[in-house]
Amino acid sequence: MSSSNNVRTTLLPLLLSLVTLLPVTAAAGDFNVPSVATPTLQDAVDAAAGGVDPLETIYINSNLDVGTTTTIGLGFDATHRLLIRPGITLTRATIRMMVPSLIVIQAIGASYVTIQDLDVFRHITNDNHIIHYDGCSEMTIERCRVGSDWTTSGTPGWAAIHWVYPFDCVIRNTFTFATTPSTFAYGMQIIGHDDPGSILRMYNNSVQGFYTAGISVHGTAGKVLFRNNVAVTEQSINPDPVGYNGNLGAVTLVSSHNAVFCDAGDEWGGVTDIRGGSFVRLNFADLPACFTSWLWVFSNPNMTFLNLTGGGPIHTAASAGVTITNGAPDADDTAVVDDWEKNVRPAGTPLHTDRGADQSDLDYLLSVENSLPPAGLSLEIAPLPSHGPVDLDVRGTGGDAVTVRLFDATGRFVTEIWSGRTDGGRAIRWDGASLSSGVYFVTVRAGDRAVVKRIVNVR
Repeated sequence: MSSSNNVRTTLLPLLLSLVTLLPVTAAAGDFNVPSVATPTLQDAVDAAAGGVDPLETIYINSNLDVGTTTTIGLGFDATHRLLIRPGITLTRATIRMMVPSLIVIQAIGASYVTIQDLDVFRHITNDNHIIHYDGCSEMTIERCRVGSDWTTSGTPGWAAIHWVYPFDCVIRNTFTFATTPSTFAYGMQIIGHDDPGSILRMYNNSVQGFYTAGISVHGTAGKVLFRNNVAVTEQSINPDPVGYNGNLGAVTLVSSHNAVFCDAGDEWGGVTDIRGGSFVRLNFADLPACFTSWLWVFSNPNMTFLNLTGGGPIHTAASAGVTITNGAPDADDTAVVDDWEKNVRPAGTPLHTDRGADQSDLDYLLSVENSLPPAGLSLEIAPLPSHGPVDLDVRGTGGDAVTVRLFDATGRFVTEIWSGRTDGGRAIRWDGASLSSGVYFVTVRAGDRAVVKRIVNVR
């Protein structure tokens, strides 16, 4: 054997081992958090600001418990944008603040920054805003969930999303929430929309857990497009909060298809009624028929929070929101093509766009049905197919509040079969004599766990 062959034979295994040990290098303009180069979100923002790529992307690859504010400043523009999103293998990522008095994400004078598919909230008593933007332009918050999961409220006067002097900004398909309803004065508070050339777009947002107003918009000039938003007020707070609050001076308001769950008279406050046409007021009693869960239960990704059940008072084709495309219904509208889970909009039969951040369809039922069953929780159904009464055997509830519901083949809510608490399980006999023949889904929810089974009813 020649000496060159000996060298190749000796070095090849060594080279292969070195390649295996080398870290995978991110593409130019990509930053991973946490990583050796950028262990914190602030490190990644600072690195991206010094980059040169047209789009700098920060991937959050694990849920972050943080004790400092992430600040976004100058450094981005129309030719150098920033996107902050979950890692490519994740559906969502969480940024959880562990200090009462610190903002989680703030942007000061920033522009062309988008945050998407993030759960940003405080996991301790609240003494500040969660997201605060000041003097920013061309900013987008989309498909995010922002709020507090703590059991005490903290000091008054804060907003989950607090935005001062926006210019050409978008908030869409975003939730704000508070486990304790007296935590935030506002779900979303917009102050100082004063530039005549600015357009603020607020589409398909859902707000819950506030004590003054769900969405408040104040300004003197420019244009506000306000469509398909849903506010859920709180019965236990006195005086009653309102769904929407507006003081818009000479602002051009284009508003339609918004909704609020509240007592009569609590739909709006302030000087300007921003509810718009095709507005719907619903009673608190309508909540169970509209949402799988309207309270935050801490669990990541907690996909059932304010997830539509379908068939509720505002989640049908007959009571749909407006489908928004580029340039329609208003010339300045921009398209909303998906919901907070990235499910397509419009959807359903016939095609329609639901109000709020979620789109009612079969995706949720099918994803739960086809996933691994959650720890301990089980549902057995007999006989299958059914010709009369059906026996449901629910096990592993663990003392949680339990709801057993029926949905049709389109994902439309049909009826609640049983609800209550049971330590270990429950045997339920249910007579679906009134059902027509077809495929149905039975869902069992126990706390933040869920299981789905389909049944076929034959008459």
